[in-house]
Amino acid sequence: SILKRLQLYIENPEMNMDKLKSVSCSIVSMWRWIQCVYNYAIISHKYGIRMTEKGLKWPKEPDVIQSDTTTTLPSKVQSKKLDPVFPLEVSVNDTIESLEMELEAASMEVKETCIRMSDLTELKSFSNPPALVKLVLEAYVILIGLGQGQRGDDLFHVAKKVMSQPRLPEVDLDTIPISILKRLQLYIENPEITMDRLKSVSYSIVSMWRWIQCAYNYAIISHKYGIRMAEKGLKWPKEPAVIQSDTITTLPSKVQSKKLDPVFPLEVSVNDTIESLEMELEAARVEVRETCIRMSDLTELKSFSNPPALVKLVLEAYGILLGQRGGNLFHVAKKALSQPMLPQVDIENIPISILKKLQQYIENPEITMDRLKSVSYSI
Repeated sequence: SILKRLQLYIENPEMNMDKLKSVSCSIVSMWRWIQCVYNYAIISHKYGIRMTEKGLKWPKEPDVIQSDTTTTLPSKVQSKKLDPVFPLEVSVNDTIESLEMELEAASMEVKETCIRMSDLTELKSFSNPPALVKLVLEAYVILIGLGQGQRGDDLFHVAKKVMSQPRLPEVDLDTIPISILKRLQLYIENPEITMDRLKSVSYSIVSMWRWIQCAYNYAIISHKYGIRMAEKGLKWPKEPAVIQSDTITTLPSKVQSKKLDPVFPLEVSVNDTIESLEMELEAARVEVRETCIRMSDLTELKSFSNPPALVKLVLEAYGILLGQRGGNLFHVAKKALSQPMLPQVDIENIPISILKKLQQYIENPEITMDRLKSVSYSI
């Protein structure tokens, strides 16, 4: 009965993404969520019909957090219930080579996971958050080394204070003490803290929990690697990798379009049907939404007075994408970064002239992810 009523809205030709964006971008995410939920519910009902034909039960018991479950969740984790075995035993299979590969993969995972600015804003607004949210905030405070001797509400108040700062504190994951990792393990292995449950309580805490999991995993591998390195008389952690100045200064300060000779990719082929392009468009739109410019990166980029050449190139490209037609693109980008909120870009209406200029940066062989990471992870 609810789905039938909802169908009138879903099939209403007036309610399309373009029209919603033209009225208010803030309503787009809600409408997209409603569409996805409606679609899931329809498929679920169909699946239920088929399951019933076979005498099977559907839906199964839902994994729902009842309100009393949430309120009775412990404000701190009881270690006796978990009885954890700390995962720092170095096995025969943990060679230096295998641990180096694991460490590199874990490092990439940490760097690609971000605590989103919008999530932080919502988390700051909680005066008395759900118990699950409190648990994650407690874990965060312990991880960054500010939770010594504190528990429960004390940890939460520390977390609130940390989040009110202009920038989150940096954490050296290679030097986290074992004592901190043991405390953190109680949260990592707590069966109450799952992604599904966190999402059902507050989406704003999910990115922080994912980052905590990745950071914990990296720190464990780093300690194991340190044990193997010490056995061979080698030092770990090593000195941080430094980019030589000549590598940076010899990079071109701007892109020479003559070298690129690009063929602009806007020819519509026979295979580009409306249906296929709609699928591509939706996939690309999802990719844009799931990509975020991290707050910690913005803070570092703002601090550059004379950034490396590669960083300048990316900032120039950003200035072009914002619609800047002339002048110093780097200063335009710096000005945009200094605002409390980045300017919105209507990606449906970017002129061809801007895309042609931007293409020279997109196809520049000097601008690769590996090179950018070697110069500055913030870009």
